[in-house]
Order: sequence, then C-alpha cells, then structure tokens
Amino acid sequence: PCFSQRCVEYLGPFCGLAGAMLSPTQRPRVLAVAWIACAILTTWMSRPLYQQLVNRTDMFPAKTTAILRQAIPEHAQVFTCDWSFTGEMMLALPTRRFMVALNPLYFRQKDPGLYELWLDTVYLPPRAPAAIVRDRFKAHYVLCEERPQFRAFINAMAQDPQTRRFIHQKPWWLFEL
Repeated sequence: PCFSQRCVEYLGPFCGLAGAMLSPTQRPRVLAVAWIACAILTTWMSRPLYQQLVNRTDMFPAKTTAILRQAIPEHAQVFTCDWSFTGEMMLALPTRRFMVALNPLYFRQKDPGLYELWLDTVYLPPRAPAAIVRDRFKAHYVLCEERPQFRAFINAMAQDPQTRRFIHQKPWWLFEL
C-alpha cells in the first residue's frame, strides 16, 4: 500500500503521463491495458489514504479558529510539529506564517541543518525547547496537534519556564513564547 500522500499525488499523474506517451495508433491494446493497470494500481495503493480522508473531522471548527485567531497575532511566525495540516492552518489562520508550507522536503533542501533541528526538537525534545523555537526558528507561537508522537514535545513545552501561556483547544495545543 501507499504510505504517503506523495505516492498518490505522483502515482496517478505519472501513470497517466506514461500512458499518454504510448501512441494510440501504434499500440491501442497496450495503451488500454496501461491505463487500466494504472487506475487499478492507484486505487489499490491509495485505499488507506482515502479511508483517512473519509473519516477525517474538521480540524479547525469555528470555535477553535476564533480562539486561535485571537491568540496568534497576524504576521506571527508559528512553529508547527508537523506539516500535514499546514494547508488547513493557512486557511483557518490567514496572514500567519508557518514553517513548512508545502512539503518538508523543500525545507530540508533549503536548510538541512535547520530541518534536522526541527525534527530533533519535535521528536527528541530537550527539557526546555522554547529557546530553540524562539531563537532558531524565530517563532513566538507553537501550534501542535495532540498525537502520541508529539506528546514528549508538548509536555516539554508545557513545563518550559520560558513558555508564557498555553491553550489546549482539542486537538490543538498552542504555546506562546
């Protein structure tokens, strides 16, 4: 099965492109078989991702959005634990700036050291991560989804004396530094 959105996003179009490169006048059966195989393969490999989309809830209901908009000023830099909801964050909180906008690979390509620091800070957090977030990432706000893999980071942020306040609006944790 396909384990990431990138697989689905690239597999379908590349299969279509590969099929388009076959000339229908030269090999009509090969073209038909290639297109059918691509459609079946894309559907089969992306089943788990489609199921997640079907069962997904609104990550930013109106109440949560209002609370976060009031707490995070416009044009503020926001440190995030992950990139999968950045698009929704950008829609819910326009004019705020987020670390990873499209894909973390772009972040890694631009600054590999900072990318590694981001991963280490989130997945292997130090006792007091607020200074790293503020000084290295130039962020005064941290918005992190409540998930098991981020529990240690959330706990470290909540206990950091440099964290001024935090808001827990399920499933989000917002920290102000």
